[in-house]
Amino acid sequence: MSQGESKLQLLESCLKKSRPLRIEPNAQSVLAAVVAVVRNMDDSLDLLFIRRAERAEDPWSGQIAFPGGRQHVGDRSTLETALRETKEELGIDLSRHDRIIGSLGDTTSHLGNLIITPYVACVPNTIEVRPNAEVAEYFWIPINSLRKVDNFPIATRGGALLREAYIFGERVIWGLTARIIDDLLNCMKSARSA
Repeated sequence: MSQGESKLQLLESCLKKSRPLRIEPNAQSVLAAVVAVVRNMDDSLDLLFIRRAERAEDPWSGQIAFPGGRQHVGDRSTLETALRETKEELGIDLSRHDRIIGSLGDTTSHLGNLIITPYVACVPNTIEVRPNAEVAEYFWIPINSLRKVDNFPIATRGGALLREAYIFGERVIWGLTARIIDDLLNCMKSARSA
C-alpha cells in the first residue's frame, strides 16, 4: 500500500467515525459550504486549493480557499451547495464521478452570521479541472508539505494582522481555510492514535 493510499484510508476512517459539530442557524444565519478535494498520489495525499479572483464585493477576494460558497434558494442542503459550487468554480462534478467521503464540523466566518459546512471529497489523480472566472488559479498541495506558522503577518485590506497560517512556498493559507485544514489534520491524527 502506498503512502497516499494509507493516508486516504486514515482520512476515510476518521470521517466515518466522527460526529461533526453542527451549528444551529438562526433567522440571521447564512449557510455556506466548501469542499476539501483530495487526490491520492502514490507518495502523498494532495489537497486542491483555489485562489479567488480579485473582486471588490468579495470579502475573501484574492485569498487561497477551498471551492465553495453560499447556499442558493434552490439548494436543498449544504451538501447540494458544495456540489454545485465545486462544479461551477472548477468544472468538477462530484455527484457523478467522484465521492464525498464525509464532512468536518461547521465553522463560522469573521462576518459572524455565515455558517460554513466543510465537506471532504476524493477524486482520481487524473481529474480535469476547468476553473471559471471566480477562480484566479488552482493548485494541488501535498498535505505533508504544508507548514504551520504562528503569528504570521497577513496583509489585508484593513492593514496587517498576525495570524496562524499554513505556508507552502510563497503561498499563505490563513483564516477559515487554515481552520478547516486544522480540523482535517486533527481528524487524521486522532484516527492514527485510536
